[in-house]
Amino acid sequence: MPKKYSKVQKITVWAIGVFGTAFSVYYAYFLASELYAREDWIIEVISNNPKLFIFIPAASCGAYAIVTLLEFRSGTIEFEIGGLKFKGASGSIVFWILSFIAVSSMVALM
Repeated sequence: MPKKYSKVQKITVWAIGVFGTAFSVYYAYFLASELYAREDWIIEVISNNPKLFIFIPAASCGAYAIVTLLEFRSGTIEFEIGGLKFKGASGSIVFWILSFIAVSSMVALM
């Protein structure tokens, strides 16, 4: 049975999600405006490294979405790797890191 979250926790998660989305939209706008301005150096940097400027920020948002959806669906994340037990905040942080590494690895293989 999933843990019941308080109103403050729900608002905090939604605020972080909205802020992350707003930052992503601003970041995309910044990239688009720089490309539209035809600054040669920025066009060269972005076109030579699209994974760095586009896919890695998207991977961090994707990892956050995975962790958040899993927490809301199943409750707090608890798992064990080797002899180490991760519960509470450490479980979410370590799971986010593992998710980010997995998604980033898929981006690197593209």
